[in-house]
Amino acid sequence: MAISSVVRFELMYGLRRLAEAHPLHGKTALFLGEIETLCWDAQAADICAESRFRLLTAGKSLAEMDLIIAAHAIALGAILVTNNTRHFGRLAPLLTIENWVEGHPQ
Repeated sequence: MAISSVVRFELMYGLRRLAEAHPLHGKTALFLGEIETLCWDAQAADICAESRFRLLTAGKSLAEMDLIIAAHAIALGAILVTNNTRHFGRLAPLLTIENWVEGHPQ
């Protein structure tokens, strides 16, 4: 398991919006200390451009950050774990997704 550097950005940005005493600071630090962060690269950028073009010409869209994360997973041949299968599913069959939340009590 690993996360994209883009996901790390989203986590770190989200923390900046919270008070320093918020418990998510410590939990996120522990998580980031245990998981590898993979760098977004030229291959991911090329796949992102192609994917965005394909979506737009098909009359579909995906939020930019989600598209960047998805392109990174495609470039790595990785499975994207998300609870947002409806949106990320727009990139099937190029993108393989799994929902680890589905079927589990919230």
